This record gives sequence, C-alpha cells and structure tokens, in this order.
Amino acid sequence: MRSTFIAIGIALSWPLSPDALVRLGNGAGQWRLGFLVGLGLATVLSGMAAAVIRNPKTADGRNHDAGSLLADGLGPLPAMTIVIASRVSLALLLSTGLLVTAGYTFNEIFVYWFPNFGFSYLLLAFILLAHLAGGRAALVLQPVFAATAVGGLASLVLLGLGSPGASGPLPTMAMPALPISTASALVLFLGYDVTTSWPDGGSRLPVLAGLSGILLLFCGWSLVSLAHLPAQRLAESTIPHILAARAIAGEAGRILMGVAVIAGTCAAVNGIFLIARRSLASLAAQNLLPGHRQGVFPDGIHVAVFAAIISVMMASGLAGASVLETYIEAALLLWLFSVAIQCLAAFRLLRDTDGCQAALAAVTGLLFAGGAVVLLSFHGEAKDIARFLAILLLSVFMVSALWLRLNRDAGGVLH
Repeated sequence: MRSTFIAIGIALSWPLSPDALVRLGNGAGQWRLGFLVGLGLATVLSGMAAAVIRNPKTADGRNHDAGSLLADGLGPLPAMTIVIASRVSLALLLSTGLLVTAGYTFNEIFVYWFPNFGFSYLLLAFILLAHLAGGRAALVLQPVFAATAVGGLASLVLLGLGSPGASGPLPTMAMPALPISTASALVLFLGYDVTTSWPDGGSRLPVLAGLSGILLLFCGWSLVSLAHLPAQRLAESTIPHILAARAIAGEAGRILMGVAVIAGTCAAVNGIFLIARRSLASLAAQNLLPGHRQGVFPDGIHVAVFAAIISVMMASGLAGASVLETYIEAALLLWLFSVAIQCLAAFRLLRDTDGCQAALAAVTGLLFAGGAVVLLSFHGEAKDIARFLAILLLSVFMVSALWLRLNRDAGGVLH
C-alpha cells in the first residue's frame, strides 16, 4: 500500500505545485466552463500516455524509465539527449521558481517579517537533507507532501461548494479552439512518465488513479473559483488561487491555500528531484551518463549539486527575473515533448508484438507532439523558448555523442 501512495505522490509532483494552480486558474478564467472539457480530454490523453509508457511488454521483464525506454526503442544518443536535457532543466529551473513562490507565500500569509528567500533556502535545505539521508526518506516524504497539498485544496473546494458564489451565477460556456485549451491542460498532468524501484512502482493502476483523482480536484477548484471570482480576474491574475481562496473563506481560506502552496512546493521539488535521480541513474546503469562509469551513480551528490546550483540562481537574482519564466516554460514544453518521444519509442518496441498497443502509442505520441507545437506557436516568447531549447538540446547532444565515442574507443558497454 505504501508503494502505491509513493507512486501516486511522484506522479502528482507537478500537478500539485503552485505554478500548476496558477495555470489552472488562468485557464478557467480564460475559457470558463469550456476549460473543463479540455481538462477531461487532457486526462484521457495523459492516461493513454501512461498506459503506453508503462506497458509491461516494452520493459523486457523490468520497470521502464524514460532512459531505458528511449535507449531500447530509439538508441542511446536520443535517450541521453532527451533525458538529460529534460530532467536536469526541470530539476534546476522549475525547482528554483517554485521555491521562490513558496518563500513569497510564507512571507505574505504567515510571517511577514521573515525573509522571502530565507524560507526558500530552508525548504531547499530540508529537501536536500531528506535526499542525503537516503532515497527511502525522500520517497516516504513524497506522499505526505502530496496528501497535505490535496487536503488543503480539497477543503477549499468543499467550502466553496457549500457557500454561495460571490460573483453570481457561473459564466456561460466558452468553447474556444479546443486544441489550445486541451494542450494547455496537458501540461497540468505531467509526471506519470517515471517509475520507481519500489514494488508496484512501474504499475499503471496507481498513476491512472492519481490522474482521475487530480481531474476531480481540478474540476472542483475551477468551478468554485469561477463561482466566487469574475472570469476575467482569474484569467489575468498571477495569483488566482490565492484570490479565489480568500473569496471562498476569507483569511482562513488564505491560510489553507498557503499550506497547500508550501506543501505543493515540497511535493513538486522533492518529486522532481526523485524523477531526475531515477532517470539519470537509469542512464548510468547502461553506461549512458557522461562522466559516470557503468552502474555508478552516487544519488546524494547529484541532488547536492542541484541544490547548490539552485542556491546560486536564487542568490544571483535569476529567480526574480522574467527570463526564468521563459526558461520554465521551455522546460515544461520539453517535458511534454519527451512524453511524445517516449510514446514513439514504445511504438517501435510494440509494433512486432502488439499491433493495437503500437497503434495507440503512435497516435498518443503524435497528439502530444502536436500539443507541444501548438503551445509553442501560441506563446508570446516562442522565439526565445525555441532558441533556449535548441541550445540546450544541441549542447547535450554534442556532449553525449562525445561520451559515446570515447566509450566505444575504450571498449565501453553500449546499448
């Protein structure tokens, strides 16, 4: 049972983050009840991707992570490029932004005189200590963080459903171009593409249950937010979740949301570190991680390096710069695109053994790739995002190609 909660907690790392709540509130305000359709479609597509990626027929008797799935399906170089670029960018960029958000939330809601970044550093130190204490400690804490965030948000949903809406009746249905609303919602559910080494860590059922549960929570929160705040205010605000919580339950609502934001930040940062560790360790086990001998992966050192870089980024002022938001958007789009590539790898592994599952993998991969392209096309900083991703992927590609060449010359073991 504990392993099931851990798998769900890791899968919901990003969906429970405060940044995801901002996107959820903005989406509900922009597309109103039509956004619920996008959420439903995105959940179905995410479930399809999870089923494809975690298909036991692609794992050859073992749990598949992105590294091993891509290496088996597409070869070592694509696996190294996609996994290293995606996981490291998430661990550094997304974690930095989330920790700063938690610091501001703690300062504004709980202790106004406490330094914003001081609390951010405390959270980072706490999560780092959990990882240095061993992978088991970080895994056990993950469902605790996730459950606390879910509890705070669910309490606000119940309070909102039980109180009269302050902004009158719900706004009429707004059905924009469905692809953009669904693609926007797709980003909210990311996190199901990683397995754990615990029992049932590679099972599809806990992840599918988590996706179903978070859909209900997202729909409930969208409804109560629209019932208590004008749609335009939700669409334009940078803190729609805080505004909605206060409109629902006053100061008590702000406190509940503050708890949910801090717990969600811990769940997201801890979960992303776990995802990065698992994926990089999978590459190291196959001799596909530059700078590491086959099977050698000191987990704690990598998390300590992540934490050190994040600390420098916060101290240097990057955390408060608008460019960080552009980089975070790029990292999320790369994550979405990596899911599409994993589906393509699964298609290549399944096409000779299970035609139906292979077809599902191909369709899912194309839809996810299309979603990433749609989001990039409609983003105001599309050129900057594309430039950042091109530089990131090319840099990792070149380092990975050099590592493979040197290993081949040295008689290294390659897939």
